[in-house]
Amino acid sequence: MGLDLAISIARTGLAATQRALAQASQNIANAQTDGYTRKRIDTEALDAGGQPQGVRSPQARRDVDLALLAERDARGAAAAAAGVRERLLSGIEAVQGRPEDGDTLGHALGKLRESFTALRAAPGDPELARAVLRAAEATSRHFQDSAAAIGTARQQAQEGIVSEVKLANDGLRRIADLSGLIQSTMASGQSAADLEDKRDVEIARLSETVPVRALRQADGGIVLVGRNGLNLPLPTHDEDILGTTPAVAGASTYRGAGGTLPGVMLGSQDITRQLTGGKLAENITMRDQLLPRMQAELDVAAVELAGRLDAEGLRLFTNAGGQLPDRTAGYVA
Repeated sequence: MGLDLAISIARTGLAATQRALAQASQNIANAQTDGYTRKRIDTEALDAGGQPQGVRSPQARRDVDLALLAERDARGAAAAAAGVRERLLSGIEAVQGRPEDGDTLGHALGKLRESFTALRAAPGDPELARAVLRAAEATSRHFQDSAAAIGTARQQAQEGIVSEVKLANDGLRRIADLSGLIQSTMASGQSAADLEDKRDVEIARLSETVPVRALRQADGGIVLVGRNGLNLPLPTHDEDILGTTPAVAGASTYRGAGGTLPGVMLGSQDITRQLTGGKLAENITMRDQLLPRMQAELDVAAVELAGRLDAEGLRLFTNAGGQLPDRTAGYVA
């Protein structure tokens, strides 16, 4: 080996070491940067005709566990869905009260029963009769306030669906833009590691709304696969991938045949039932299942209370038209 070749080999080794040190410094400096992942620079031996020529340093590569990224996104989706449920139910809890505070619907019913018991012992006492009326009014207010809180939460869920669809469309556009940049950068032989970090941040945000798993392609592109066989294509002309419409979620509204509440569309396909996990699906579940069930159970309790009292000759509770609610109607959602 000649002196010139030895010096050349040493020079390539020093250059590779310098790049590795620079990358290590960048990793340390960005340790607290949101979405940044550790990068590494591998070295490859060079030879010509069996003779060593030194080392070569390819572009920086990300040192990430893709399975761990997918698990992080899944956990983020679950936490985001739980946040939606907590937010919507907290308003109802604030109106219905907590058991330890002694001001719930159950407590109101208990006080109504106690006032009747006291009146039965002294039917001619006008103050005890007025106490029954006050207890009945308090019970009626609890029913009305609880129903209003459930209706408010249901409308908030409907508005949440519209909001999350918009967020998903915006996120898909950002992911599409970053994927295009990554593909062009890789095609030019440059490192796209930092762009891939930014894309993973966007995928994590999207997964909070619609949980997806990214299947990475060799050219830098990705395919987003959701749950239940749902695939989310990336927009190509800045179009919306998902669609829905605003609506009023009233007490008698519902989604389905003859209903007025909209679903979520992927093109011409209704994917509402395929959505699971994440904030979008949780808003749908709250609007179409949990909150209607809560309202139905409240209705059943009110109708039974009014009916049983009426059967004893006490028409204390009626509907807005002054009529007794029909106990034979189907109230279970």
